Amino acid sequence: RSRQYVATVPSHRDQNQILWAPNTAPIVEDEFAGISGRMLVTGIKYLLDQDKGKTSILTLTDPGAYRVLAEESDGFDL
Repeated sequence: RSRQYVATVPSHRDQNQILWAPNTAPIVEDEFAGISGRMLVTGIKYLLDQDKGKTSILTLTDPGAYRVLAEESDGFDL
């Protein structure tokens, strides 16, 4: 299992003005949480509030959590 990180950002778009999307890997810097590097976007909630305007809640995880690990062979081929 990998730890998840949830961030609220003040836009529906990233720094390049591209709509936030799953399976993208933005760089996350959060000294308090001890995170520095690329994380995989696994979920997004787009919000529109009269006072706060457009915000997005991003759920991110370590991209390594999705690497397939080779299982040891038991000597049998299927």
